[in-house]
Amino acid sequence: MISAVVLSAKEVEIAIPGVVVVPHVSVIQNAKELLDARLEALKKVRSEWFFFLDDDDSLPDDYLKILDRCVSVDTPLAYTDELITNADGSLRVRKSAPYSEDAFIRNSTLIHHLAVCRTEAALEAAAKIPRGTYAIENLLFFEVARQGATYIPEIGYIWNRRKTGLNRGPSIVIGLVRSACWANRNRSIDRG
Repeated sequence: MISAVVLSAKEVEIAIPGVVVVPHVSVIQNAKELLDARLEALKKVRSEWFFFLDDDDSLPDDYLKILDRCVSVDTPLAYTDELITNADGSLRVRKSAPYSEDAFIRNSTLIHHLAVCRTEAALEAAAKIPRGTYAIENLLFFEVARQGATYIPEIGYIWNRRKTGLNRGPSIVIGLVRSACWANRNRSIDRG
């Protein structure tokens, strides 16, 4: 079984057939609060695999097939492309690429939405990452990917991007930069 960790400022009313929804109610206004909420919610996961799902986003119609493919590659992290729906109604696909530490540090959205993690690996990674103003997914995914990451070139997530929102806030931008710097300092690749 796989879980969707859903953060929301109000009661979570999302049902996803074939997926266990792990709700976490929290009002989040900055990167630190997002990091704290995601890590607290992660502790509630009881399935072998999980992913984060924002309460205003969605999954494609074939999500069960994509989730199955992510789990079947049997790496601690599997991630996909995403469909971005902008506030003006326009659509674009954000393609990812195969994983490497260098690629991840150069592109903070290499692993963004949908990232399916082995829960045990994520809990181990969570114990190693710093707290504060950081982009939680970037730190967590960087640490989990040390044990293996696989890119699945399919649209696995629909990001309903708004004109306003936490992702555009200064603390999130600062968190992304701080996360990239932390990852760069903690890379395992020998830079010779």
